[in-house]
Order: sequence, then structure tokens, then C-alpha cells
Amino acid sequence: MSAEASRVLEATTDLGASLGLHRWATIASAAVASGLLVALAFGAPSAPWRRWVASYVASLEAQQRWMHSAPNGAYLLRVQCVVGTGLVVAYTLSLIDVGELAFACALVALAPKVLLSLQTAKRRSILEQQSHGFGAALGNCLRSASNVGEALKYSVEVTPSPLRDEVLLALRHIQLGSTVEDSLLALSARAQSPSLDAVISALLIGRQTGGDLPRILETTAASLRELKRLEELTDKTLRDSKQGFALAVFMVVAMAIVLPKFVPEVFEPLRTTAKGQALVAQMVLMFAVAVVLAYRFTRKSV
Repeated sequence: MSAEASRVLEATTDLGASLGLHRWATIASAAVASGLLVALAFGAPSAPWRRWVASYVASLEAQQRWMHSAPNGAYLLRVQCVVGTGLVVAYTLSLIDVGELAFACALVALAPKVLLSLQTAKRRSILEQQSHGFGAALGNCLRSASNVGEALKYSVEVTPSPLRDEVLLALRHIQLGSTVEDSLLALSARAQSPSLDAVISALLIGRQTGGDLPRILETTAASLRELKRLEELTDKTLRDSKQGFALAVFMVVAMAIVLPKFVPEVFEPLRTTAKGQALVAQMVLMFAVAVVLAYRFTRKSV
């Protein structure tokens, strides 16, 4: 081996050793900095990081309580911190690049909130679908029950979850001394379902005015069922319309890109002549008007 090759090999070895030492020094510095940040965050009650952590954990646990699941916001935050630290270590060891690190960190930071938001939206949709059935069941139970509280107990047996969980919680409130009106109003506020609000409002108003509660609830349930059918029909029609509009836009763009390749001078009169430019301006204006009208027509209100 020549002297020059020996020097290159020694330089490469020294460089690798220095890079390895640099990586471990970076990991140690990151660990010390993380420990100091944790100490500062949790050491002083008025620390800004501690307030942010408490607010973040409280928001996660509020969504979990709304879904009647065990709150574990602090555990989710610890998992995020551990995974984030692992990603930083992986980047320090050159296992991932900076783009992958940024994407993975953003994914870890947003995952709990996004997943909980999707679960709450799904639960609220199910509550909407179960509301008219609950109204019909409650109306039938009122025909044989002596009061609303007893009818709620009977209706629980034929009500599926998650609405069943909300009704059971309202019954527990009644057993602890709350009035039927307060328990039903709390149920409506927790569920955040317009259809369930309509059922509870009809029940409370009919109870205060002395109307025929079974008939009122059955009429309300039938109206909600018909409204749900119309909403599904409207959604299907709007979905088909949006698909047709997207297909039309795609065809126009495709023709504008593909046609000049087969007929190179097909759009030349539109660009060079005054009449062609005026025609292009009219087409652009009409297309913009069509887009605005399509947007207005596809904004449903059922």
C-alpha cells in the first residue's frame, strides 16, 4: 500500500471516529436539554410549558370523556414524547433525513387530536341516526309508563349504543336527585345532536303544555325519519353533481393539453386574432360564472 493510500485511510478512519463522537455528543446534549425542559415545565406551576401541557392533556381527556372512554391524555402525551425522542435519535444516527423527520414529527404531534376528532364526528353521526328511533321507542314506552323517568328506563332496553350510554347517564342523574328536565337538558347538551335536540324539545314542551306525549314523539320521530331520508337523497344528488362537474373540468383541461399535440395550430386563431381573444374572454367569464353557480347550488340546507 502506498503512503498516499495510507494517509487517505487514516483520514477516513479519523473522520468516521469524529462523526461517531459527534453523533453521541449530540444525543447526550439533546438528552440533557430535554431533561432541563421537562424540569422547567413541571417544576414551576406557572411555567408556560406546564400550562400548555395541562391544556393539551385536558383537551384530549375532554374528548375521551365525551365518548365515555377512560381519559388517558397524560399517557398519550408521554407516548408522543417517547416517539419524538426516538425520531430525533434516528435522525442523529442518519437513519432518516430531515424531511422524513419533519413529516414523522408532524404526524406524531397531530395523530391524537385527529384520531379523537374523527371518533367524535363518527359518534355524533351515529347519534343523529339513532335519534328518530329513540323518539319512537320513547313514545311507545310512554303509553304504558306512568311518567317520563320510567319510560326512559324502558326505552334503554331497545336503544343501542352510543345513545344508550347517554340515556343511562341521564337516568343516573335522576337517581342522584336531578329533575327529569335538567337531566334531559344535560343529555341534549352532551350529545350535541340537532335531531336529538328536537326529540327532547318536543318531549319537554309537550310535557309542560299537557299534550299527548306519545303522539307528539311519534310525529317528531316520523318527521326526523323523513328528514333523514331527504338529507341522504340530497347528499347523493349533490355527490353525483360534483362528480359530473369534476369530470367536465377534467375533460376541458385534458383537451386543452392533448389536442395541441395532434393539431399544433388548433388554438392559434384564439391567441393571435382579436375575435379569438374576445371569444376566449367570453368563455373564461362563462366558465367562472358556471363555477360560482355550481358552488351556490351545491350548498345544501336540509
